[in-house]
Amino acid sequence: MKLKTVIIICLVSLSIFIFSVWYNYRLAQKDLKATSQSQFKIVIIEAPQQAKVGERYPFVWQIDSTGSFSTTATTIYWSSSSSPSALTKADSPQAVAYERSAPDYLQDDFTLPSEFDLGLSFDRPGVIYYRAYAKIGDDHYWTPEHSLNVY
Repeated sequence: MKLKTVIIICLVSLSIFIFSVWYNYRLAQKDLKATSQSQFKIVIIEAPQQAKVGERYPFVWQIDSTGSFSTTATTIYWSSSSSPSALTKADSPQAVAYERSAPDYLQDDFTLPSEFDLGLSFDRPGVIYYRAYAKIGDDHYWTPEHSLNVY
């Protein structure tokens, strides 16, 4: 092959490569712009770091929303077994290993944004793992897992 032909093939190949990189970059940027932050946020505002068996302690959580929405169920789930992995909107309470929950806010329509509170007591000593939970539409929202020592 002549040198001129090799140079043309290299330039064409380089042009195709640069175009492919640019095209994939543009697609990735478009996908990033299409994603958005969740319009809901659930956080625990107040909870004890330790508790005495049989005594009641306040648990307060807040559900923020970017508009006027409602939740059909929200509560604190807890267990002596940890479920530390990140939970997604598809993870219902039945999919998680928390054994107990408080029934106070599990049946009704609660307007969001709002703050919720419960008084919880624990019947045996040990480490308790818990999360706040809310069902909004068909999605499940969870806080990160927290723990407290019951003595």
